[in-house]
Amino acid sequence: KLSNTAVTAGAYTTADITVDAQGRITAAADGSSGGGGITPKLVVNGSASGTFNSNGTQYLAYAVSAGGGSGARGHGNAYNGGTGLYSIFTGTLTPPFSQPYSVGSGGGGGGGFGGAGSAGGATNLTNLFSINGAGGGGPWQGGPNGSSGNVASGTSSFNTTSKGQYLYLSSNSNFGTGGVNTNPSPGAAGSPGQPGGMVVLDNS
Repeated sequence: KLSNTAVTAGAYTTADITVDAQGRITAAADGSSGGGGITPKLVVNGSASGTFNSNGTQYLAYAVSAGGGSGARGHGNAYNGGTGLYSIFTGTLTPPFSQPYSVGSGGGGGGGFGGAGSAGGATNLTNLFSINGAGGGGPWQGGPNGSSGNVASGTSSFNTTSKGQYLYLSSNSNFGTGGVNTNPSPGAAGSPGQPGGMVVLDNS
């Protein structure tokens, strides 16, 4: 006959148990399940801003900063806007997490006769990461093409300016690309850059 132990008879869910050297269960309690899988919580198609709220402890983010606008054409070639950066960020969260985010707008094309394009906007999630937008294309007299986007803060696991690597957030597959002025007419205004985008996943 087995002697009773201090364990209460019953069924335990995802139990935490203690077993002694004789194989007897000497303690039992309901446990807790593991963290949930990573699932999308924020998908932003193009320039936007708002607040990201999460009860998770881990996050994964795909982010694209905006492209720069091209310069206006003068009596020579126009200079292209730079390409935004596509980056992947991962890290921990302390729930409840609530911080503002912003997805950059594309830079404007240069106006007038040989005007420079403007830079694209940054894409960021406060206290987690920020990616600067690309530079605008210079005026036809001096150029140059706009600079690419770059990581301003946060630790990224992957970065590229290759359009083929961009996360396709919607039917627009041109997120982050810079403006290109193909109008041959002298004085033609530059074309704008494309906006950025963002997808954030967590394990809440």
